[in-house]
Amino acid sequence: MNNYEKYNLIINKYFDQNEVKGAIMLTAPWGSGKSYYVDQYLNKDLDGRGIKVINISLYGLSTIQELNNILFNSFIAHLKIKEFIDNKAESSDNFLAKGWNALNEKIKSISLNVKPYIELVTSKGTIFLSRFIEKIAINLDLSHSERDVTNISRIIENIKKCKILIVFEDIERSKINILDLLGYVNNLTDSSNMKVMLVVNENVFLKKDDSSSTLLNLQNNTEIIEDEEVKEYLKNKEKTIIDTISFVPENEMVIDSIISHFDEEYKLVNNKFNQYKESIVNILKNENCYNYRVLIFALQKVIDYFGESVNSRNERFFQAVVLNILRFAIKERSRNISDDSVSNESLGIYNLKYYVKGDISVINDIDSFEERYINYLNELDRNDYVKNIINVKLSCWFEYSQYEFEKTIEEILENIKNGTINYKYYKDILYFLLTLKKYVDNTEVVDDIKKLCLKKMSDEEIEVDELLKNQQFSYDLFVNLDDKNFEEYNDFLKQYNLIISSKQKETLNGKELYDSLDGFNRKVKEKEMGIHQSHTFLSSVDIDKLSNLIGPASSKEIIGLRLVLQSFYKIANLKEIYPNECCCIMELLDSCKTIVNIEQDKIKKQTIEWLINDLTYYTSLYN
Repeated sequence: MNNYEKYNLIINKYFDQNEVKGAIMLTAPWGSGKSYYVDQYLNKDLDGRGIKVINISLYGLSTIQELNNILFNSFIAHLKIKEFIDNKAESSDNFLAKGWNALNEKIKSISLNVKPYIELVTSKGTIFLSRFIEKIAINLDLSHSERDVTNISRIIENIKKCKILIVFEDIERSKINILDLLGYVNNLTDSSNMKVMLVVNENVFLKKDDSSSTLLNLQNNTEIIEDEEVKEYLKNKEKTIIDTISFVPENEMVIDSIISHFDEEYKLVNNKFNQYKESIVNILKNENCYNYRVLIFALQKVIDYFGESVNSRNERFFQAVVLNILRFAIKERSRNISDDSVSNESLGIYNLKYYVKGDISVINDIDSFEERYINYLNELDRNDYVKNIINVKLSCWFEYSQYEFEKTIEEILENIKNGTINYKYYKDILYFLLTLKKYVDNTEVVDDIKKLCLKKMSDEEIEVDELLKNQQFSYDLFVNLDDKNFEEYNDFLKQYNLIISSKQKETLNGKELYDSLDGFNRKVKEKEMGIHQSHTFLSSVDIDKLSNLIGPASSKEIIGLRLVLQSFYKIANLKEIYPNECCCIMELLDSCKTIVNIEQDKIKKQTIEWLINDLTYYTSLYN
């Protein structure tokens, strides 16, 4: 038995207890599917027992009198339509169809378009006009006439003979004071012995945040109440409400219904949204979001975003947009979209934040957004493939036969040729292949891989910093390695490091570094890790260009250069870490001595002298 069936039993039991006076309350945070439950499940269940639901929204109402007029018109409409059908239908076998056709003819003459608001519910020869019945009642001229019931008491008596449950919704969205409403409901249940259910978000009246009390059973809440308004509310509620149902939605049923609606309404190929149902459920659960209006809002945003191209987009791209718009929609409703909500801003995912907030300008760039994202996913796929090669097939080489291991090596060669394996993995792959070379008969393939890796690194543009961040793992090869194995691997490493050093020099000598001394300092700090690992700094810099920046630089920029140099050179074992830097340091030192002699600004002159002292100290560490 699901939750909806349990609630149906409770409400049916309440309806059958004629001796019990009072109303019931169905409460849950906004957007949790209360109205959906009433419309789709409770109405149908009660209709099967001949019980009609008069459902009235209090949204926008300001007074009890307005509510009373709407309820009274609903009573009249219910009685008039029932009488109309009973009179017209007579004993015909198809009396329901005849009754509806006759009523429909009358509706055609109405200027107000009410057809979208009509719900046909068939049971024992009655037709019930739901939700907007008061509009229809007025336009059908169902108000007082000589043929009508002529006084309120008679109308009430006739209504009492009918099986009716009055449902008030959107109570917290009206201007009617909740205490006045509880008094009005008390009169309906006590004096008129009517059955009434209030559908609310009681947290509003209890002055609680939905996020802190989501789906809690409020009746079992033992919290001490100090707010006087809340105390007054609870005192009045105790007299009027005999039972409170803390509504917990059937998540999958609601989500299924919402998703199916969008798939069918927009004729989505292969039920696109339904394919991501599990992910959608997980996001809502992880975000503790039970507001299904957010899901509806997000899916509609997706449809609007793609427009007519909704069925032609790449599936993985479509999924990314769906799930990220949903995440942002949840964050937006909670006013919690922060700059770190999405990690990879460059892909364009982060722009969806602004789309959710109403900026439609991002729609113009969907094609390039899709292209960037697909390229990103392809790169991830390649990385996953290579990591599987390294972490499974190579590091666990002893679990495979020689034939299987050699097939893996051939596969690696082909994938390096076609670019599937990125240069940042060359070092790890060659570590295995060269140290395990003695277990391979066709060693030429390993040699070809080594040559190809070094050639590609020399010929192609590579990101040195990214490469140097990719540290070699500590692998346990489960084998006694001989000197020959290590000798060949170390030879590869020397060539590998020479290429990196040359690439690093190209980077540090780039034109952009020499716009100003401050620009040089900032760029070097960005590349600090790579410089440390390459063991080359000033030896990779054009000292003449750097010296030319010192003359026009400010005192602050010169202090910045001192700090940069200290981060690399102020170490006891400088000679071991940067073995080839002494000549370059001395060259910069000589340039600074020339500059300081012609400097007129006394403060700047002092900063250059400090820099000279630093450089002199660094050269002494090489002696």
